[in-house]
Amino acid sequence: ISACLVGLEMCIRDRSRPDLAEKCLSNIKAFIGWIDLSLIVNNRFLPLLYSFFTDSELREETSDVFYEIVSRGMDSSSKIDLLASLNLCPILASLNADDTDFLTKIARLISRMGEILLHLSLIHISEPTRQAEISYAVFCLKK
Repeated sequence: ISACLVGLEMCIRDRSRPDLAEKCLSNIKAFIGWIDLSLIVNNRFLPLLYSFFTDSELREETSDVFYEIVSRGMDSSSKIDLLASLNLCPILASLNADDTDFLTKIARLISRMGEILLHLSLIHISEPTRQAEISYAVFCLKK
């Protein structure tokens, strides 16, 4: 899997072929449920994925990739850690777009994050060690 991701990274970095990069993102999205997320959610791939939010040809597929990442099933503690490590709130808040399709995808992603945080806050309401992280994440979503 690691070798495939390195190949996908090379395809994605080749901005002269946005069609190929879009297909690579589509494949990543399709396999999010099957692979170890640490292969994608790391210091090597996240900055690359974040940069695609500003690429008009790749940003919709990128938002779908992040939707699948945040929707991935896992225990609640791991989900909180995942959402914190993605740090999507400031990135999404900084996006400037007037494309309705892209804005719809971003709204879908933010809505999903809100649903997850609401669910997690109900689970961890009596767990004081996690309340600060959940509160911060909910604060980000309010922006």
